[in-house]
Amino acid sequence: MTASTSHTPGAAPQDADWARFLTPGSGVEFVEAWFRLFCRDMPGLTRAILLLETNEGQMATAARWPQSPAAAEDPEADALRAACGAARQEGQVTLRPVNDQTRAIGLPVIVAGRAQAVLGLIAPGAMQAQTLRRAQWGIGWLHGLIAERNGADALHRADALGEAVGVLAALEDGPTLEAALRSLVNEVQPLIGADRVSVALLRRGRLRLRALSQSADVKPRTRLARGLVQAMEEARLQLHPVTYPADQPTSVTAAHRAHATRAGTVAMISVPLVVRGRLIGVLSAERMEADATPFDRATARKFEDIADLSAPLIGMKMQAHQLLAGRLPHWTARSATALFGPRHPGIKIAALALVAVVAWLALSQTTLRVTAPARIEGAVSRVAVAPFDGFVDAAPIRAGDRVQAGQVLARLDDRDLRLELTKWESEGARLEQERNAALAEADRATLAQLAARIARVEAETELARLRLDRVAIRAPLGGLVVEGDLSQQLGAPVEKGDPLFRIAGGDGHRLSLDIGEYDTRLVTPGATGTLALTGLSNRPIGIEITRLAEVATTAEGRAIIRAEARLIDPPAGLRPGLEGVAKIGAGEASRLYALWRPIIERTRVLLWTWRP
Repeated sequence: MTASTSHTPGAAPQDADWARFLTPGSGVEFVEAWFRLFCRDMPGLTRAILLLETNEGQMATAARWPQSPAAAEDPEADALRAACGAARQEGQVTLRPVNDQTRAIGLPVIVAGRAQAVLGLIAPGAMQAQTLRRAQWGIGWLHGLIAERNGADALHRADALGEAVGVLAALEDGPTLEAALRSLVNEVQPLIGADRVSVALLRRGRLRLRALSQSADVKPRTRLARGLVQAMEEARLQLHPVTYPADQPTSVTAAHRAHATRAGTVAMISVPLVVRGRLIGVLSAERMEADATPFDRATARKFEDIADLSAPLIGMKMQAHQLLAGRLPHWTARSATALFGPRHPGIKIAALALVAVVAWLALSQTTLRVTAPARIEGAVSRVAVAPFDGFVDAAPIRAGDRVQAGQVLARLDDRDLRLELTKWESEGARLEQERNAALAEADRATLAQLAARIARVEAETELARLRLDRVAIRAPLGGLVVEGDLSQQLGAPVEKGDPLFRIAGGDGHRLSLDIGEYDTRLVTPGATGTLALTGLSNRPIGIEITRLAEVATTAEGRAIIRAEARLIDPPAGLRPGLEGVAKIGAGEASRLYALWRPIIERTRVLLWTWRP
C-alpha cells in the first residue's frame, strides 16, 4: 500500500486515516485506520471484516466494512462467517463461494503458532489471486501489532507471576495456618488496590473467618464479620467469583449488597478457593473509600489467579494443621525416617537405650509401695477447752511447751465473775437478816418464802465460786502442748467448749497416716513400711500399720482413709506434730507398673465412668 495524493471527494477522510495510521493514539485507532485504508485500496472489494482474539480466547469483531451491519438473511455475510471460522480452525486461507462470480476469503493471521486474528473479504472470483496477494502484504501490519500486544501481555503476565510468587512465598513462610493466612491477606491487599482483604475457610460445612488484612485479631462474632461471612457464603454457594457491583446479570449479589450497605463498602469481589474440585474457603477483597472505583476486569482476573494459585498451598496448610490428618502423620513419618533411615545415629542409639530401659523396667521386680503423708502424735491426747464464755486475760503457755498435770495454761478475765459473786453474797446477807426478823416475829409464811429464796441465792453463790475457780485453764495431763497459742489473743473472746490447747501425753508415740482413695486396697493392718520425717529425712524409721479407719474423710479436696501405725525402734527426740512421708509395702510388682500405677488406676476409673 502507498499513500495516494489525488484530491478526490474521499481524500479528506483518507488523509485522516493516514494520520491515525502513522501516529495512532491507541492500538484500536491503528487497527481501524489500517482496516479502512486497506479496504479502500483493495479493488473490487465489496465487504470485509476483521476479527481479533480477546483475552478470553474468543474471536470478536474489531472492524467491518462497510460499517452498516448485514441483513438477517445475507448470503455474503453467511459465507464470510463460514470462511472466517474455517480459516481460524484450519489455520490457512479458506475460500467459500457466494455465487458464480464472488468468493468469500478467510485469511488467518498466524502468530505464535495459532490464528490470533482473521481477515474476512468478499471479492470477485476473477480477482482472487490479486486480492490474496495484496492481503498477504497488508496483514504484515496486523502481525506486528499482535506480536507487540503479545509481548506486552507476556510482560504483564511475568509481572503478575512475580507478584503471585511473592504472595505464595509469604504464604509458605507462615509457621502456622493463622500466620500464613495473615501474610496472604496482607500481601494481596496492595497488589489489587484493596482497603481490606479477608479469607474464610470451610469447617464442618460452614465458612469461618480466619484472617483480615492489617489486623492481628479476628472477632468472628461481630455484626460486620457475620455480614462478611454471609457475603462469602454467597460466592461459595454459586461456586464462581462474585463481584459487587455485579458485572454479570446472572450473578446473585444480595448478601454482598447487604454487607456493603452495613460496612460502607464501595466495591467487593469474592473468589472461591478450590482444590481438586473441593471448595476449602473463600478469598474476598473490598474497597471502602468514598471515591473508590469498582474492580475492573484485569484486577479481578489478577485476584482470581492469586486465589487459584494460593488454594493448593492453603489446603496443604490446613491438612498439616489437623492433628490426625496432618501433624500426627507428619511427626510419625519424620520419626520413622530418623529411626530407620541411614542418618541420625544419635537418635537410633537413644531409641535403643530407651527400649532397653523400658524392657528392664517391665521385667525386673520391686516392692510396690504406697506413699502417704504422715505425722507423729502422742500416745494419749487431751484437749483443754473454754469452760464458759469469757475473755482471755493471760496465756503463759503456748504450743511447744511441756507442762505438768494441773499446770495453768491460760486464765480468763474474772472481774465480771467477782462482781457477780459479790452480788449474790450481798443478796444472801440481806435475806439472812429478813429471816432473822421473821423468826423473831414467828412469821411462818414469811420464813417459808425466805427459805426458798435463800436456797436459790446460795446456789447462785456456789456457781459463781465454781466459775471463779475455773477461770484458770489447767492441763488435763502432763505432756507437750502441740496446739494452742493465746499469747497473741489477749482480750479476745472465747465461747464455751472452744478447744484452746491440745496436749500430747503418755510415754510413747503413734503415727497417723492419710491413705489416698486409690491406694486403700493395697494397705492392710500388719503391713510394714518406712517413715521419713521432714526434719530427720536421713534417719528412716520403721512402721507397722495397726488400724485402718472404716470411714473415709475429706482433706484438701480429696477422699482419704485415716490409718494408724506404730513406730518400730523410734529414735530419741521425736515430738508430736512432726510430719513426713511414709512408704508402705504392698507386695511385689514390676518396676514399670510401680511407676505407672497412679495413672493406670485413674485411667481405669475414667474408662469405667465413660463406658455406657
